[in-house]
Amino acid sequence: MNTESLLQITSFLIVFVSFLLAFFLLTVKSKNKIGNILLSIYLIIRAIDVSSYFYYKFIDLPIELELLRMDIGSFLEIPFLYLFVLSIIYSDFKLKKEYFIHFIPFLIITIIQLPTFYFANIETQNEFADNYLYSNIGVFSITLAHFQNLLYITLMFRVLIKYKKIRLENYSISNDYNYKWLMQMTIFLSVLFIVAIIKNSQKYGNTNLDLLPYRLSVTIGMLLFTCWLVLKALYAPKIFTGVDSQLQLNRNNTSNQTNSTISNQADKLNLYMLEHQPFLNPDFTIQQFANQTQIDKREISSIINQHLNQNFYEFVNQYRIEEAKKVLLKNRELTILEVLYSVGFNSKSTFNTLFKKTTQLTPTEYRKKNG
Repeated sequence: MNTESLLQITSFLIVFVSFLLAFFLLTVKSKNKIGNILLSIYLIIRAIDVSSYFYYKFIDLPIELELLRMDIGSFLEIPFLYLFVLSIIYSDFKLKKEYFIHFIPFLIITIIQLPTFYFANIETQNEFADNYLYSNIGVFSITLAHFQNLLYITLMFRVLIKYKKIRLENYSISNDYNYKWLMQMTIFLSVLFIVAIIKNSQKYGNTNLDLLPYRLSVTIGMLLFTCWLVLKALYAPKIFTGVDSQLQLNRNNTSNQTNSTISNQADKLNLYMLEHQPFLNPDFTIQQFANQTQIDKREISSIINQHLNQNFYEFVNQYRIEEAKKVLLKNRELTILEVLYSVGFNSKSTFNTLFKKTTQLTPTEYRKKNG
C-alpha cells in the first residue's frame, strides 16, 4: 500500500469517527449541552476539511465550494474548539453576541478570496490547487491561518492555567481531571500545529517537495486525537465541572490591614476549622466558608494566600490529612477508602499523594508504624 492510499484510508476513518462522535454528542443527555454542540461542530468541520484527501476521487466540487471548504477548515475549526474549552472550564458559560468576533477572520478572507477565484477562469481542482498554493492570496491565507492557530492555542493555555489557579483558590477539591485532559489536548494540538508549519515552510522553500509524508503524519495524529476524544466521551460522560466565570484570582485585599488584625483573622479561620470541621464536606468551597464565618471570601483568600502562604485547596486539605491521621489510628477496622471518604476526600490518588507528602508515609505504613 502506497502513501497516498494510506492517507486516503486514514482520512476516511477520521471522517467516519468524527461524524459518529458528533452524532453521539448531539444525542446524549448532558448538563453541558452547549459544550457538546460546540465540540460536534468542531468535529464536523474537521471531517469536512480532511475529506479533501479522498473525496476528489468521487466528487468534482465547483471551485467556489472547494475554496469555501478550505476557508471553513482553516478559520473556523480552532475558534469552535476554543469556545468548547471555555464551555468546559466555566460552569455558567453561555453563547454571547461578542463571540461573533471569533468568526471575523473567516468572513474577511472568504470575502477577499471568492471573487478573486470566481473570475480566474479555473476549471479543475488541480488547476485551483496549483494556482492557490503559490498565489499572493494563498500565501496570505495560509499565513493568517497559522497566526490564528498560534493565537488560539496560546489563549487555551492561558485560560487553562487561570482555571487551575481559580479552582485552588476557591475549592477544596482540585478536580484536576478537566485541567489535565484539556491541557493534554492543547499540547497535542500544538504538536500538530508545529508539524503543519514545518510542512508549509519547506513546501514554499522547495516546490518539488513531496507533501504526502507530512500530510500522512498529521492525519494519523488527527485520527489518534479523534479516537482519544471518543474514549473521553465514553469513559467520562459526566464531564465537566467548571468554575464560575465571575471568580477572579486573589489580588491582595488585606494590604490596608495591620499585621495583628490579619493574624487575628487567621486564628479565627483556623479555630473555626478545628471546632466545626467544615472540611468534612467534600464539596466545601471558599464561598461556603465566607458565609459560615461572616468574612468576605476575597478577604479569606488573601489571608490564606499571603499570611499562611497557601491556597484554599492546601489550607482545607491540611485539616483533612490531620483528621485522617486520627481516624486511621482510632478506627482501625475502617479501610483506607472509608477513611478518606470520612474526612472529606473523594479521590484515593489525591489522598495518598497529600498524605505521603505530609507524613512521608503511605496511610497503610502510617497505621502500621503507629500500631
